[in-house]
Amino acid sequence: MYDIFSNHKIAVLRALALQSIGAADQTIVDLQEVSDLPGLRERTTRGLLLIDVTSVDNGGLLDLVLKDSPDGVTYDTDFITIPQIDAAGLYAIDVDGINRNFTLASTITVDGVTWGAVFIGFDAQRRPVKQTDITVLTPVYAANRKG
Repeated sequence: MYDIFSNHKIAVLRALALQSIGAADQTIVDLQEVSDLPGLRERTTRGLLLIDVTSVDNGGLLDLVLKDSPDGVTYDTDFITIPQIDAAGLYAIDVDGINRNFTLASTITVDGVTWGAVFIGFDAQRRPVKQTDITVLTPVYAANRKG
């Protein structure tokens, strides 16, 4: 039996907050530090970038570029350019073949945007389940429902 959950790495790239016009924002992430998985490969298999835009002031525009690096020094400056966001909503971007070091660079034009972002990465390693790390909960379903 293998533990698929320990293969996921979650990195908060930006907490939900207002970013003002002209302000640049960038958080550098090393998935090795985020996950503490021994033997993490340099390139993760895939990931999901979730962007939560809660408000866009007076025609504000959010420009985002995902940059990655194999060594944490030299970044591919245009790994993924995300289409400009001009409305509130939850946006999901499927990311394939990202290096373990990456950053999400943002620029705001016209007016402020309140937004946050989380990256959920998955590295296809097979690690044995440690039974001592698992607590099994038995859910109780409503009388008219079943599991």
